[in-house]
Amino acid sequence: MARTVLRGPRCSNAPGLPGERRAYTGRTVRRHLAILEKHGLATEGHRPAGWRRTRASLTDAARRIDAHGTRERRHRAYALDRQLYAWWLAEFDWMKTRGKRTARGRTMPGQGRLILPGAPSYANRARYPRDHRGRADHRAARVHLQLAAAARRAPQPGGQAWGSR
Repeated sequence: MARTVLRGPRCSNAPGLPGERRAYTGRTVRRHLAILEKHGLATEGHRPAGWRRTRASLTDAARRIDAHGTRERRHRAYALDRQLYAWWLAEFDWMKTRGKRTARGRTMPGQGRLILPGAPSYANRARYPRDHRGRADHRAARVHLQLAAAARRAPQPGGQAWGSR
């Protein structure tokens, strides 16, 4: 497909389509502008000719098309994946360590787990979940981390949430 270069200065109301300088095809730019116009985010002007952004809120448009919060959901999911992987790597390192104590020497009934201040969060966590065959249960580990994250996000009873007044 032929690609054209914008002839005018670098402004949105120069003649031609806004994407021509970036080497998009005219068809692609027209399709994208039609989508923006459909959601009330852009309008075609006549004096001077060209496309302009409207005063419509991007947040409102994102809510209308059910895309609001997508970045936050992805951020949480990726953070959970990183935590899960770090936990698994710590467990894997522990499994490969020579001379470690076996399960007999871990804890006695009624004895609490030792919390090490300053250690990474995965070091103070329980053992990685296992299935009935003794193999790593990644699904159970993910659920464990999701529940812990939800408990951290939940408002504390009897008090204000951090940062609220």
